Amino acid sequence: MNLHALAIVLALAGCSSIDRHAAPPADWPELRVVVHKSGFMAKRECDGAIGGCAAPNFCAKRCDIYLQIDSRAIETHERAHCAGYDHPGDDTMRAGWLRYRDGDQAAFCALRMGTANYCRLWSEDAKRCGTGVEVPGMAGAG
Repeated sequence: MNLHALAIVLALAGCSSIDRHAAPPADWPELRVVVHKSGFMAKRECDGAIGGCAAPNFCAKRCDIYLQIDSRAIETHERAHCAGYDHPGDDTMRAGWLRYRDGDQAAFCALRMGTANYCRLWSEDAKRCGTGVEVPGMAGAG
């Protein structure tokens, strides 16, 4: 099978496996998408996924897409993941967001990035940004 035929097969598989009937969580954040078209990076970052993968980073409000081959269909599929869509019967994206949102991940991000940097991205986080509420351990950080 040549590379072009493989790309078509992967593209068709990718397009059909996004569950457009199950909407992402209503509060899914808008993530800046960065596409990496490098087979080496995709192999390293995608943990065996064929074609490519999406890796949301909620701390940075960023979603990196790693493509093994330059395919518009596969990129579109991965962009759907960055927008919060999962495969049918899967909840990887939803579960990742809910763990971040409901857990203590935001506090970790604020500590890791500095409060000022965190609040530039997450101004809607009233607990940490613009309300005068001090984050424990954050005095003078940022």
